[in-house]
Parts: sequence; C-alpha cells; structure tokens
Amino acid sequence: TPASAGYSLSPTAYCAGLLPPETCPSDYVRVVAAEGVPRSIMPSHGDWTEEETHKLLEAIDRCGDDWDMVAQYAGCKSLESCALHFAQLPILDR
Repeated sequence: TPASAGYSLSPTAYCAGLLPPETCPSDYVRVVAAEGVPRSIMPSHGDWTEEETHKLLEAIDRCGDDWDMVAQYAGCKSLESCALHFAQLPILDR
C-alpha cells in the first residue's frame, strides 16, 4: 500500500493525478491533523528548512497556483523545487 511504502501526497498532487507508479486514488486516505497540532511538526524535505517551507506556504496563500510568482515571493528556491516540495507535503486540513 502507499502508506506502507512511505508515500504521502498533497491535495494538489492527488487532485492532479500525480500518483506514484502502480498506485491508484483508492489506495490513499485523507489524513486530517488534530486541532492544535503545531505546524512545526511539518517535515522538511531534502534541503528545505522549516522556515523555507512556511515561506512557501505563505507564498501559495498569496499567489495561488501561479508558480512563477510563488517562487519569486518565496525567494528561496526554483519554481520546480517549490512545486515539487509542495506536492510532497502531507495533506493537512485546518
């Protein structure tokens, strides 16, 4: 299963059908964070710091899905790196 293989998807990646090979949408379950869980538990992928991840999320809130603007606003990574990192973040519901 994807969970046992260590896969997690963002809502954007799931909705866009960006699934790992040999998996299908029904292999995934939505994970909702408990109320009051601090954002600091969010993972840093690769060379992304927690601060850069928060800056990316802020940029997405302000710029939507205009990845050129997101990358410029975040100011720390390339467009491709921003999109990939966002796609790898766990699904959390506020």
